[in-house]
Amino acid sequence: MNRVLNDFVNSSQNTNGSGFFEGDTVAYEKARGLSKNQVRKLQRYDLVPRHFFQYLAQTGVLRQSDIPEGAKTKGWLLDLLRWHHYKNEQSRSLGEYLYREILKADIPWLAKSFAQGDFIWESLKEKVNLKTKKCKST
Repeated sequence: MNRVLNDFVNSSQNTNGSGFFEGDTVAYEKARGLSKNQVRKLQRYDLVPRHFFQYLAQTGVLRQSDIPEGAKTKGWLLDLLRWHHYKNEQSRSLGEYLYREILKADIPWLAKSFAQGDFIWESLKEKVNLKTKKCKST
């Protein structure tokens, strides 16, 4: 089972949330509504329960009208998070962050490719500074 979705399920056991959802009381409230059957379907068939979509709607990632009826597959959730038309930049950012985290939990080697461009400008500035220091010292 996916780490992010597993942390959502485990949030029902702690009022402060669990793992990825630590400190999120909304996740605790929504995860408490999960039945044993929904948890079993998530573990066996990777069917994301409706409560997770309700959580996304309550946190502002999705609109209430975008919540699907019943459980959907993890692939369907990833498509929704990646290609959804968000209402503002904050919800788009949260949706894409969840998309990356769910994907990285399933495919660990992919984590490096998401962070490939991070800090590239800082490293270029350091190289330029080193070259200018060498030129000044000579």
